[in-house]
Amino acid sequence: MVPWFSVVELLGTPGYLSPEMLRVNMDSRPITSGYGTAVDMWACGVVMYTLIAGNPPFWHRKQMKMLRDIMDGRYSFSGEEWEDVSEEAKDLVSYHTLHTPSALRVITTN
Repeated sequence: MVPWFSVVELLGTPGYLSPEMLRVNMDSRPITSGYGTAVDMWACGVVMYTLIAGNPPFWHRKQMKMLRDIMDGRYSFSGEEWEDVSEEAKDLVSYHTLHTPSALRVITTN
């Protein structure tokens, strides 16, 4: 995908969808700005969380509840699996799963 390209279709596994992907899909306007590659950074944060904790940050047996949690950015680092995890690792996961516009998750290099 080229940097200026945006997608308007909902693609992916529900637990890895970013808030902006869900917002684009819920937008009733005929033309929307869509989402770009920054949603992949969100998915990386979800994968990191899952690798560290052994379970995903967003899961509920009722899919609509899980999607609402994603939209609200509702997850936590509670539980014994997080007791020995460094603050830096938690910060890395948090950075990738910010509940803010995707522009904040874009990583640039000089």
